[in-house]
Amino acid sequence: MDPITHALLGYSFIYWIKKVKPIPITLVIPFLIGSVLPDIDLLFAWVSYFLPQLFWVAHRTITHSFLGVIPFVLLAAYILNQPKMKNIFLKYSGQEEMNFWSIGSILALYLGTWNHFLADFFVPTGIMVLFPFSLKWYGIKVLTTNNLHTLVAFMYITTIVPLNWNKAKRNQVLMVFMVVFTVLASFRSVACINSIKVFREEYGANQSFSAHEIIFSNNIVYKIESKNDPLNRTITIAIIDGVEKKIISEQILPECRIMVNSSEDLLTGQNLVNITKTHPHYHRFQQKNSPICVIAQQEKNGCWSIRWFAPIREAELNTELAFFNYSSSSEAVVFKMTEDGTILKIIRPLFI
Repeated sequence: MDPITHALLGYSFIYWIKKVKPIPITLVIPFLIGSVLPDIDLLFAWVSYFLPQLFWVAHRTITHSFLGVIPFVLLAAYILNQPKMKNIFLKYSGQEEMNFWSIGSILALYLGTWNHFLADFFVPTGIMVLFPFSLKWYGIKVLTTNNLHTLVAFMYITTIVPLNWNKAKRNQVLMVFMVVFTVLASFRSVACINSIKVFREEYGANQSFSAHEIIFSNNIVYKIESKNDPLNRTITIAIIDGVEKKIISEQILPECRIMVNSSEDLLTGQNLVNITKTHPHYHRFQQKNSPICVIAQQEKNGCWSIRWFAPIREAELNTELAFFNYSSSSEAVVFKMTEDGTILKIIRPLFI
């Protein structure tokens, strides 16, 4: 979701709460700011592309957790309470005084982030809400790009209904907000529908897939996992431009399978999974827009199989490294680790 969607959802939520219990504007403003605050990670998420060890600064990680967002809430409260910033809100809110550094305002900021978490809880990737205690991504994952138009309609209804038309000046600002959101959301919905048509024409109407949007663009990323040959699986990543109605990029990522036989091996394998921003289910990792996928599964015999999908760049002739035995038709990923499982170096594609 984009910041406009989060802000409108936050406004709609706070308005309906005000129907039951009056809430002063001095708390409404920090709540609305908090509803978009977690997406501040977009400013530094790119760091994880170059330093995969810092996977926890990627989008929807540290700033989307109950504990991790607290330093950002305090920093935001401090900045907002500076005279120049505070005067802006005093001018447009009609208030004589506001204290963003008060306990009430800080709490409102923090609760606003919870509103943001709730919305992102339904997107395909989920959020790392329990970081740093858990690196898993939690979510119901029902709001895919396929039903984005349903979300747009829902957001429009829940936000336009509670507008208080007696507040002329405030409504002017909200209407500008609504117009921008409606145009943006409608444009994105059309792009999404067009991209699905292109996908069906290229890969077949019955082809299963998962998809997500590239933020601030018209591009949709589709992922197709081939399961026809269990010994040589692939993942196809296709990026489709919904405006120009064409496939702009397609990558076929070969599989690299790692078998783990003991608890010590599993610990080392888990380190590998963690360093690539994953958990024992599935998550994607992108480095300079080149997807790298890792899937860890426990086999029937109790062993763990860690399957790595990556574009080909460098190959390793040796098939045994430390605790690991791995095999692949491409052998695209190279591990360098010590006897105790410490990972020294991972060679993988930076760009294709």
